[in-house]
Amino acid sequence: MRRQPEEQPRQPIEEPLRLLQVAEESHRPQGEQVRTRDEELARKQEEPHPGPPKMLRRWPAVAAAVIVAAVLVSALAMTLGGVFKTPPIPPIQQASTSAPTPEAAPVPAPQPTATAHPSTQLALAPQPQPAISPVPAPVPALASALPRTLTGHKGPVDSVAYAPDGRTLASGSEDKTIKLWDMSDGRLLRTLSGHTGLVVSVAFSPDGKTLASGSWDHTIKLWNLASGQLLRTLDGHTDSVTSVAISPDGRTLASGSWDKTIKLWEVASGQMLRTLAGHTDSVTSVAISPDGHTLASGSKDQTIKLWDAASGKQLRTLTGHTNYVNYVTFSPDGRTLASGSSDNTVKLWDMASGKLLRTLTGPTSRVWSVAFSPDGRTLASASFDHTIMLWDTANSRPLRTLAIDHGAVFSAAYSPDGRTLASGSGDWIIRLWDVSKVNEAGK
Repeated sequence: MRRQPEEQPRQPIEEPLRLLQVAEESHRPQGEQVRTRDEELARKQEEPHPGPPKMLRRWPAVAAAVIVAAVLVSALAMTLGGVFKTPPIPPIQQASTSAPTPEAAPVPAPQPTATAHPSTQLALAPQPQPAISPVPAPVPALASALPRTLTGHKGPVDSVAYAPDGRTLASGSEDKTIKLWDMSDGRLLRTLSGHTGLVVSVAFSPDGKTLASGSWDHTIKLWNLASGQLLRTLDGHTDSVTSVAISPDGRTLASGSWDKTIKLWEVASGQMLRTLAGHTDSVTSVAISPDGHTLASGSKDQTIKLWDAASGKQLRTLTGHTNYVNYVTFSPDGRTLASGSSDNTVKLWDMASGKLLRTLTGPTSRVWSVAFSPDGRTLASASFDHTIMLWDTANSRPLRTLAIDHGAVFSAAYSPDGRTLASGSGDWIIRLWDVSKVNEAGK
């Protein structure tokens, strides 16, 4: 409780009069008796005029006493006025009634429970900003290339994927749901619920009719996109499922898990076909080559393994990363494999020889996801450092850096036409980056 200021003592009203009397007494000769008014008048008539009246002779002392009293009263008034002065009331600002622009990203209000990110079990999901937040730091110029944001998830968005026709985007979140979005207007089409654990991976079938989702509840679920109905649940892993991928012919599904294995499933029946074992630590990512012949897997054991998709035979092991391999993906022509790692680098590998082509350095923290543009000329890397870096795959030159204010970027995916890059992040928001505007901003 705020302490009240001490009250200043007030001067009594008689004080100025007393001062006048003291001044008058000080100018009276010693031994002079106080005369009555009549006696004084009689004496003045008998005496010659010695000069100015006594009152005028006393004027300097009287004036000094009056000035002292005025100063004291003025000081007392100023002190009391300062103590009880009421601060000005700020003007009431009328709330705007205009509709928010698409670029304005609403900040999620609920506070999430901190959970370890699926790929490392080390990093806590960044907390969302409160509904009323302080003035944010200056937004990078490239933020103007963000046409809109999609909000609705109640947890970090760990995976995003475009349907083959580019009309729908699927997002998997740590809120245990999958959401489907209309890309023409950003409208939420539906929410798929059923998993009892974090949803960390989503993938469309080539015909766009089926969606696969992998979860920490140890299962893979297949969904009918037209109706939103659950088709089947694939059980078999003994630990969290970290990644799912569907073959180009749509017949086979591959899944990676913390149980250190990759499993292959028949999509039509949900039957498990085979289990691929060889990694010595959790499998974090799986990808199937565009021709469907090769399967790649990344692991916490810091290696990438290549497998024959038909037989399940291990073809080779790629080494070079010095920390967890968090994501692997094939280039559109299948000649190159890209890998993102917790060693803060992206590596490009030649699929014919298995040799390391080049290492891309630039992110200042773990790389969670990598994605090739449809023409294969650009590679996007999403990082825990709140950025997405775009790279020229021909010369490994960094082209652009897209930065967000809050939250690690966990996933990235190009639209089929290559014009938009979608990203999911720890602040629960999906961002849609217009790549053409990004390129213009960097010129």
